[in-house]
Amino acid sequence: EAKTIREKVFGKNNPEYAAALHNLANLFYLKKEYENADTYFKEALLSYFKINNKDIPFSIKSLPETLPAGSLNALNTIESYCSLLISEYNETGKKEYLDSAFNLVKKAFRINELSRINMIGEDDKFRSLETTEKLTQLALKIGSGLNKNSINDDLFNIIEQNKAVLLSESLRGLRIRSLTDLPDSLILKESELKQKISKLKKKELNAVNQEENDKINLQYSEIYQQIDNLKKELKNNYPKYYN
Repeated sequence: EAKTIREKVFGKNNPEYAAALHNLANLFYLKKEYENADTYFKEALLSYFKINNKDIPFSIKSLPETLPAGSLNALNTIESYCSLLISEYNETGKKEYLDSAFNLVKKAFRINELSRINMIGEDDKFRSLETTEKLTQLALKIGSGLNKNSINDDLFNIIEQNKAVLLSESLRGLRIRSLTDLPDSLILKESELKQKISKLKKKELNAVNQEENDKINLQYSEIYQQIDNLKKELKNNYPKYYN
């Protein structure tokens, strides 16, 4: 029902419609109806990338490396789809599922990397770094199952490249904090609020009814109020960090 409503309201090439498809895919995945889950994950990705055309079948190669505006949640769909492919491999033993999952992860790394370059907001950058960590873990899990020389080379390059990204961001944060004498309590508070927002975004993607969405929106309001209060404190007492 949610899928039908969102399709009528937003059209097929819209993040709201794609999110409804993602939620359906997750429901089928939890029920171990893998074929249906596979279909809806593919449809969700085609919708996120605005290539929902019956004449264009889904393929990993056909997915662009850049996301349309407002479609950052496509990376969550890729993560969930990879988990499905791993489950299908565990059930059947067919390594083509792992091959597909690994190619999908490589594509997701590239999408995430290009998206991060154009990001301005700190929340989006933080979320992108979280995605990098999750994708690295997924790549390790998939690569260990495949154990091919070509895969191992790709895996090594992915891990080394993304370790460098995570380290660079970490050092940047440490440098800023050292220059501004920011108290540990505020650093911790800022980090906790960012993590709460990230978790809420994941909950929002998996919400199955309006009641859940309402609860999530209420939590968003409370957290954003805390963030506004923290920003005011930083601006007044630590302007160098705030800027």
